Amino acid sequence: MGKNRLRILFHTNESYKLGRGHLIRCVTLAKKIQKEHKAQIYFVTNSDNPVLPNEGFIVKKVYRESACRKIRNTFIEIRPDAIIYDILNVSEEYVAKTAIPEALIVVFDYFDRTKKLTSADLVFNFHCSEGMRDFIEAKFYEGMEYGILREEFYRYRRNPKNKKKYYDVLLSFGDTDPHGITKNILSALLTYNRVPLVLHVVLGEKTRQKDKIFSLSKNGTNKTVIYERVKNMGELMSRMDIAFVSGGLTLFETIYMKIPTVVVCAHKYAYELANVLDKNNCALNLKYHYTVTKKLVDNAMNKLLFLDNLRIMRSKQSDIKINGANIISEILIRELTGRGKCIHRVKQWHKITQR
Repeated sequence: MGKNRLRILFHTNESYKLGRGHLIRCVTLAKKIQKEHKAQIYFVTNSDNPVLPNEGFIVKKVYRESACRKIRNTFIEIRPDAIIYDILNVSEEYVAKTAIPEALIVVFDYFDRTKKLTSADLVFNFHCSEGMRDFIEAKFYEGMEYGILREEFYRYRRNPKNKKKYYDVLLSFGDTDPHGITKNILSALLTYNRVPLVLHVVLGEKTRQKDKIFSLSKNGTNKTVIYERVKNMGELMSRMDIAFVSGGLTLFETIYMKIPTVVVCAHKYAYELANVLDKNNCALNLKYHYTVTKKLVDNAMNKLLFLDNLRIMRSKQSDIKINGANIISEILIRELTGRGKCIHRVKQWHKITQR
């Protein structure tokens, strides 16, 4: 590796539209590598999140819209042993133009079927998408087992009270919820009347329509508890009977916690994963958020509560093991120890630079 201290660089972004899930999972993995391998961690990102420097990470603030040359020059300046790309809709062209040949190149979630990815050494797709193997020329790992969860989730297990007179229902749609899903699902559940519910609504820092959500929560037949800053999501989830989520990192969390989950999909990646989980009785897929009605929400609740699907879903979820921070960390260190350059990637990089 050439230097006494391992240097790992994470290139990831956050935005109002895509939320903070990419950033959160990178921070989780970075903390593990930093702790167990004494690595120096760098983030090249557009994020102002104060957690990054507070964890001892070195942060270089850039924007994805910047020229690829500027990004690559930042990489050259840092001289990392590995670069981990965790960017929504990352392309082969972007990786090829920014990567440096001295570093191990790792890509999270490559789903582009228009061009084969040839500029990476390792690719981790956190859910299976049929046929993606044909579009990736690298060591390829796919499946929910590679999902990266914060340590707090491994300290808790779902522990609902027995013989309750009501059901605890979680509503969590990410840090931003740009589509306003929280308000729509809350409105539908407030008047669900076949069993009493306690609705636990988690609002992100940039959740839309907060005032309307607070106002709405005062109406309806079911009780609402609103959380604006949750210090320990694992502990909160351990008390839930049902969850409504929009996909992303929260879906991995509810599946791991064995909470029967209804997915109101915010984007196509959530839809693909929710579809697979639905077919395997691990979640209910209500499809895209703009098609969801109160009737569909009521039907989902009825299906879970009155057709024994709560028990069935928990049993099926038990078959899914999620331990990506450990697995990816081990693979990454193994690849960095005593390895030569990846031939196909170096050749591709030379082609790009000679154009």
